[in-house]
Parts: sequence; C-alpha cells; structure tokens
Amino acid sequence: MNDKKQFLLSNRHLFERMEAIYREGQGFSRVKIHDIQVTDRGIEAFVDLIPTPGLLNTRPAKWHISSSWDSFGLDKNSWRQPYLSLAVYFGNDLVNAVIDFCSNLPADEYSIEHSMAISRFLSDFIYGKRAV
Repeated sequence: MNDKKQFLLSNRHLFERMEAIYREGQGFSRVKIHDIQVTDRGIEAFVDLIPTPGLLNTRPAKWHISSSWDSFGLDKNSWRQPYLSLAVYFGNDLVNAVIDFCSNLPADEYSIEHSMAISRFLSDFIYGKRAV
C-alpha cells in the first residue's frame, strides 16, 4: 500500500473536521477540512471557509480539493500540493497563532502585503516549533 495513503488512513483523526490555515497561491484563509476520502489514486476533501479578520475571506463558502498521491505531500502538520501552490497547515496552536497575528494586520482589504506578512509569520512559527 502507498505510504502516504497508509499514513492518512492511520492519522485521519488529525485532520477530519479540524480547523486549518489554507494557502492557495498568495491567499491565506482559515478553514475546516471534512469528508476526507482516501483512494488508490489520491485524496479528496471538502473545505469550509471560516471568515476571519486579516485573512482572505472572498473564497466560496465551501469547495472541494483533490490530489493524486504522486504530487501530494503530507505529515502530521500539513498537506502540500506544490503544482497547485496549495498547502493546508494544521494544529490548534498554529491556527490560533495565525488568528492572533492577523488581528494586528491593517483592516484594509486583503493584499499582497497581508500574504507576505502571514507567510513570514508561518515560516517563523513552523521553524521555531521544529527547533524546540
């Protein structure tokens, strides 16, 4: 069996119905992931937007994501699909830290400056956590 598939089947509870930070392109949004389907070909899941100040809130209220195993990366803290410039970051500490950080961003409409600031913050948070 595919190692990624086995990992996801064994650890689905870490992701199902969990809040996450979703990045596609330069847009970061707070979401909830649910109805994860694991197949021989890849993964599918549904995503619900959770509007949050400082994050991109102009996405549809719900959408569907999918990826083949060949181009999909995952661990206990994230899903990555580099060909789509898509990543989903999990973990209550991370989600709450991003929400707190974004509450201090200018209340203007979401911009490239928001994206760059959130990207730097996430990088610092993730690599800071790995160093502990």
